[in-house]
Amino acid sequence: MKYGKEDIDYIARKYRKDCFDTGAAWRKLGIGGSFRITGWKIAASVAAITVLSVSAALLMTHERISSEYPPVNEEIGLKVSPVESMILDFDNMSLSAVIIEIETVYDVKILNVPSDAADRYLTLYYEGNAYELIEAINEIFDSNMVVAYEKQPHNDYN
Repeated sequence: MKYGKEDIDYIARKYRKDCFDTGAAWRKLGIGGSFRITGWKIAASVAAITVLSVSAALLMTHERISSEYPPVNEEIGLKVSPVESMILDFDNMSLSAVIIEIETVYDVKILNVPSDAADRYLTLYYEGNAYELIEAINEIFDSNMVVAYEKQPHNDYN
């Protein structure tokens, strides 16, 4: 599109300095001052973000640590229920040592332990209850071990 002399004269007469300035438009609407960023606003924003980030990190870390390492009270000999979920880590341990560890931690008796349990080795990181753990070990070694019973009755108020 070509502009003629009349179009150019019209634009020259109506032109005002800063007529397309967005800052001037905001000021005319009366809200221009709210978008000014000052040093103390930046500092307050950084401080708030830092506090929220540290709080979130502490909450996530605390929750993860407490779920990985459930509290054990060794003084009064409390044991874990066989249906309670625990994390156990076996690193190249014989199956007989693994069975002893499971019986100790969950306070249960394991039956049908293979006769060659001392010759079988297991490396396993497991989170779960005693029944599921024995089921997983049975699948690994193609055995038929079972969790028979709890050695001692549990009292939650001890």
